[in-house]
Amino acid sequence: MRLIIKTKLNLECIRIFNDNQFFGLVDIFVGFSDNTAIFGSGWIPPIEARGATERNWYRLAIDVNGKPISTDIFKDSFTWEMAITIAKHLGEINGLDAVLALNLLIPRKFYEAIDK
Repeated sequence: MRLIIKTKLNLECIRIFNDNQFFGLVDIFVGFSDNTAIFGSGWIPPIEARGATERNWYRLAIDVNGKPISTDIFKDSFTWEMAITIAKHLGEINGLDAVLALNLLIPRKFYEAIDK
């Protein structure tokens, strides 16, 4: 896996080269205070999608002043598996608040055991 992160000056700089899922990693991304986001998978959100600042992971990370956060478990919209988002406010990049986040799949055995 190779990950390159630079500033927003080079918008296309975040890339994740990962032919296979790496330890349940679904995607890695950075959301900015101007409501944009860059996804390592290359995914481009549809116009009607909510912006970064409207997302729970973004708001939680901003609120805790640089400490890492994790979201509640949710169903990932790409894999339809249960996942969590882990995020951390990076500070400002080119005058915009930036939050680094990644979605991780929760092993099925884990949440099936909880349901029993």
